Amino acid sequence: LCLAIVLAVFEFCIGIYMFFGIRRRLTTWFYFLFMSLMTPLTLYIAIENPVSDCGCFGDAVNLSNWETFGKNIVLLLMVWYVSRNKRLLTRFITERNQWTVSLYSMLFAFVLCSVCLYKLPVLDFRPYHVGSDLRDKMNQVGQAEYETTFILEKNGQREEFTLENYPDETWTFIESKTVEVSAGSESPLQDFSLMSWSDESDITQEILTDSGYTFLLVAPYLENADDSNIDRINELYDFCVANHYAFWCLTASNDETILRWQEMEGAEYPFAQADDVMLKTIVRSNPGLLLLKNGVVYNKWSCNDIPTEEQLTLPLEQSVLGTMQIESRMMSVLKVLLWFFIPLLIV
Repeated sequence: LCLAIVLAVFEFCIGIYMFFGIRRRLTTWFYFLFMSLMTPLTLYIAIENPVSDCGCFGDAVNLSNWETFGKNIVLLLMVWYVSRNKRLLTRFITERNQWTVSLYSMLFAFVLCSVCLYKLPVLDFRPYHVGSDLRDKMNQVGQAEYETTFILEKNGQREEFTLENYPDETWTFIESKTVEVSAGSESPLQDFSLMSWSDESDITQEILTDSGYTFLLVAPYLENADDSNIDRINELYDFCVANHYAFWCLTASNDETILRWQEMEGAEYPFAQADDVMLKTIVRSNPGLLLLKNGVVYNKWSCNDIPTEEQLTLPLEQSVLGTMQIESRMMSVLKVLLWFFIPLLIV
């Protein structure tokens, strides 16, 4: 985790240095060295294919391994050209203020990473974002397209035909072959499957079709879950029981760990087991909280933002908690830009 944060901060600062023209000679050569290391690595990934997506842009932009390698080739050539022609980089600030922008950029990147870890990511590109209709995504499966070709013979001459130009009966059928023209697309929620821990029944459709509110406490690994707000979780469950809302704890932990969690944390809520990767995809927190209604994600909270007892005085139908709070991605991006540039301009 620490290495991931350091790498993100480093790449962000390199971009800021290039943008503002800070330490042009050092920055361009440092960037060239960095790309010289990353490009062979992405070539290896493209050839060996150990992962389907390098994750360079997270879930915002999905690139194949060869596309990633091609992108790095372009960046490597560009930074090499700029390193040989440093006058292409315009320095927007005085040399005296370079350290101010440098230190502020590093501080901003670390603070942004910390906020996203303590709460939830500012931008959520995953299929379980607030406002997502999970039932609709479950049905988003594209069918593969096939084309059948017929090989026929007439007067010793063989030709290929399709259904559109199939000839008359004077031709003799030899064989047919079918090829896949385009592959079918998989549902973004293809691994969304929930099994009740008590009786091992499938409760996926029960949760997705519930017309009332449903809270899902998502804890991929209970043994590593943050229990600092366990009282809030238990109070939330009591609130759900009193108001007849469904509440489930989703986990990939084994039976022994679930029993230990129930004993240590006084958990009376029901448990369901699911794939750990799917659970980590739902919410970037262990545990995290999800609110569903009619299969639509109404809200998400990290373990540090779980609703308090003071916020649970009214039923969800009359509360802000039960209202979907959607903010456009463009507005979120604009806020991040303002958070960066306005304090920087003031400084």
